[in-house]
Amino acid sequence: MDVPGLDGNDAALRDQGALVKTELAAGGLQVSIDHDRCSGTGYCQEGLPALFTVQDRRAWLREDFDLATADREDVEDAAGTCPWFAITVEER
Repeated sequence: MDVPGLDGNDAALRDQGALVKTELAAGGLQVSIDHDRCSGTGYCQEGLPALFTVQDRRAWLREDFDLATADREDVEDAAGTCPWFAITVEER
């Protein structure tokens, strides 16, 4: 599988107008994506497109998602669809 290097990809995506990050915390929850594991299948995006987006063959967290008011079960369900266990949801 051809996987591009990740150094600076978040900055490049931001330059293209994307509002993305690999970690988001609010309302006692923290969601993180490990890009060393993520293969960009997009299952998380299918489960909760308001939080997850796939760009440049990697899943990203949308900065405009209000994690503080999100249904924790919805977030955990979407994270649980990752076949590579690249997404973690933790109490903060």
